Amino acid sequence: FIYNFNYKIYKEVKYFILTYLIILLVLTISRLLLEVNVSNNLISYFLIPIPISSMILSLLVTHNIALLCGTIISILAAIMYQGDIAALLFLFLNNAVAAFTTYKKTKRNDFISSGYIIGLTNIILVICIGLFKEINDIIWFITNIIAAFLNGVFASMISLAILPYLESAFKITTHQTLVDLCNLNHPLLKKLMTVAPGTYQHSLMVANLSEASAEAINADIILCRIGAYFHDIGKTKRPIFYTENQFSIENPHNSLTPRMSKLIIASHVKDGLELATKHRLPKVLHPFISEHHGTTLVSYFYAQAIQQKETKESTTLEEEFRYPGPKPQSKETGIVMLADSVEASIRSLEKPNANKIENRL
Repeated sequence: FIYNFNYKIYKEVKYFILTYLIILLVLTISRLLLEVNVSNNLISYFLIPIPISSMILSLLVTHNIALLCGTIISILAAIMYQGDIAALLFLFLNNAVAAFTTYKKTKRNDFISSGYIIGLTNIILVICIGLFKEINDIIWFITNIIAAFLNGVFASMISLAILPYLESAFKITTHQTLVDLCNLNHPLLKKLMTVAPGTYQHSLMVANLSEASAEAINADIILCRIGAYFHDIGKTKRPIFYTENQFSIENPHNSLTPRMSKLIIASHVKDGLELATKHRLPKVLHPFISEHHGTTLVSYFYAQAIQQKETKESTTLEEEFRYPGPKPQSKETGIVMLADSVEASIRSLEKPNANKIENRL
């Protein structure tokens, strides 16, 4: 299934190890609950924390794989209970609700809410199973309703508690981690705001454009926004060499050759990657720094070099004045590249209005 429908994950061994660990964990708990007779009224499979597998695998792998693995767990756990069809239905529906309620959820509060929704769903399932088995004991209903509701709530709490450790152990960046970077209090963003305020404002505008674009084409909205925040952090090293930071000062490029200016401008990509590594930014953000210009031409200084006739071979000269790349390798980095170009192009207009912007684009 993974090979055919998500080959990118298939190539990563860590996802297989994580998946098997979660399946083994839930099945081990199921087996232990089967051996422990807590109460004559309490049905032990109502305590199996199958939502843990759905929540963790939804966040760290994908939702469809989480649903598939939960289904496998449901079947195997039902076999432990002598093929009890009620156990299979309870666990399968419990897993499905957990997978669907965590779909595209990014905030921690969303997962707490999911725990309550799973708990309420479990109450309905317990009542249905009790009626199906023609149970008339009110104590049975009360005991199992409480157990099933707490199952959903505690599964959510446990998932959120162990999630950071699994992220760290398997080097996986989730939306939870990215959302933590949304508050603009990261040291790199504070430094960008202080030493390169023009670039900081530019990054915020690119983030807004990228988010709207990602929403329109069903790309990763959170990743686009955070990637846009950090795509130009390399400009903090030599901020005055970029036009957006030149406030009432002479342009330092006036005293440099076009080749030297190009080297300085293009170096913000390499500088940004070094800062990202130094400050331990998630690896998923590195492509936004290296790919947001692709292999485009540094056209202003290329035109200067042509005018100064620095070489007779314009093809060779053109290659010298290109960014090192690579070109965007995902929808998200492509969106940020386009948003970056659009924002920079519009910012260069004098007294921009709707007609000027449309003509420029």
